[in-house]
Amino acid sequence: MKFFGLTALLLATAVNAEKKDPFEITIYGSFLHTGTVPNALFFFNDIEQYDSFELRRAIRNHDIDIVVLASDGGSVWEGLNMAGIIHDKGIATYVPQLPEKLGCYSACSFMFFGGKIRQADGILAVHQAGAYGSERDKASAKVSETQQNTQFTVSEIIGFLNEFETPPWVFEKMFRSREFHVFDDEEKTRLAARSDEISSDHLYEINAFIAKFLKYLDDLAKDKKEAEKEKEPEISDEEQRRLAVIEIQKLLNAAGCNAGTADGIWGRRTQAAAVLFAKTAKLPTSEEKLISEAFVEALRKANKNFCPKPKSIGVSSFAKIYDASCGGRSIDAMVTTSDVNLKNKTLMMTSPIETNRMIWSGNILTDESGDKAKMKFNKNGFVYEIVLLGKIDCGNVTLRAR
Repeated sequence: MKFFGLTALLLATAVNAEKKDPFEITIYGSFLHTGTVPNALFFFNDIEQYDSFELRRAIRNHDIDIVVLASDGGSVWEGLNMAGIIHDKGIATYVPQLPEKLGCYSACSFMFFGGKIRQADGILAVHQAGAYGSERDKASAKVSETQQNTQFTVSEIIGFLNEFETPPWVFEKMFRSREFHVFDDEEKTRLAARSDEISSDHLYEINAFIAKFLKYLDDLAKDKKEAEKEKEPEISDEEQRRLAVIEIQKLLNAAGCNAGTADGIWGRRTQAAAVLFAKTAKLPTSEEKLISEAFVEALRKANKNFCPKPKSIGVSSFAKIYDASCGGRSIDAMVTTSDVNLKNKTLMMTSPIETNRMIWSGNILTDESGDKAKMKFNKNGFVYEIVLLGKIDCGNVTLRAR
């Protein structure tokens, strides 16, 4: 059974870990025995191999007079075997009302029919033997290879059920369709007509245990969830701040504000990007009011290119001295600059060989003879490197600011 099988295992694990067992639980394979209802045995699982052995073991250890059933079914062989044991021992069977359409399905019904006294207040359903297409009988796929090779003919199953004094009309319901037949209240009343009945006090004890058991399992699940939350590592305030900065840096970069690498460090570049965004979004830019809920909300909603792109400054200054290299190797030579005219975009460059008047356009320098060089400059317009475009034997000549 999808619910009870797992929760019974959970209960067993929890009970083993506690000093006090609130229900005096003993597990016998798929069966559960509680000291609060000592003469009852509860079957809350799929019918699997060796369950009949566990049933016999439980009966030897306890004075059992009733088996409470809630199973999706499973192994036909084990179901009939346990039904025979229940019948031979004169034990009653009971299907309680349970939530979520839980009940006694398929091979579980064989166990129910084996009861000396039987009563079904909850769902009791049968279907054609070997028809395992229903959602409620997927457990049959778990039957071992040996059990799968054991074939039961319809006549053999009827033979077992006849021994249990199963009414003939049940066979019609069982073999008429591969789909489940769920017995209605009138049919369950007819099935319960036996030599005696289960006392109301006994049923009250059983149902009271089931209600408390379900609540206990629910509380266990909640406690487990809370315990798992407590085990989660706490994040320090410093780490939380770092993660928050990373998130803001990522959002600033996504908005085109260029905060640099999202490393969690609030440096000058991140500060400048945040101020640029705030200005563009018409938000406060003071240090005290810069980062606010409004700032973060606007940042999350910002478009890809929200921040304006910085305007190119162009060339604004040159170094006085540039050291020369050729093909990546330093050479004993330097170039000096003088007479820089930003308006006319001209300057004088003097090398050990000659002095040339240079003129630039964009990032290209051109001398009086038409030879060209490519300049590299930073965001402030300072030219830090000049590469002569004409090659000589050693390669390109590069001038780097000293």
